[in-house]
Amino acid sequence: VMRDQQAVTWFDLACRYVDLKWPHAAAKSRTSTADALATVTPVMVTARRGKPDAAALRAVLYGWAFHKTNRETVKLGAAQGAALAWFRENSFRVTALDEKDQRSALLRRALDTIALTIDGKPAAATTVARKRAVFYGVLNYAVELDILPAIPSTR
Repeated sequence: VMRDQQAVTWFDLACRYVDLKWPHAAAKSRTSTADALATVTPVMVTARRGKPDAAALRAVLYGWAFHKTNRETVKLGAAQGAALAWFRENSFRVTALDEKDQRSALLRRALDTIALTIDGKPAAATTVARKRAVFYGVLNYAVELDILPAIPSTR
């Protein structure tokens, strides 16, 4: 079991988090969760090489990966499937957030991304707070599942 937990990627954890929250969430909350995860997930990767176009990536994350019903019922086209495959392959293991040498850089990258709009301008404080709450919700869930010993902090 421990080895299985260590193999969990950010992408997989984020999808599991969506599935956990989905049945009890209002439509607006679902949209908000999908938006936050589609914002932060593209930077939670180990590589840049071959990375799909940002708009295409966001569309498949927001409209499919982080939408439980669509994930269960909608068949992806070739381009979307390829974007998703790239993501599954390049999403880092959640346990990386507990490794001292990379924890701070990974968290900072995520939090910096949350603080910006899609076009790179500073996001509104309420938007940042909402997306940050979802991000920390996923981290809490990782602790709950024993993937992380505690919520990592940037100290």
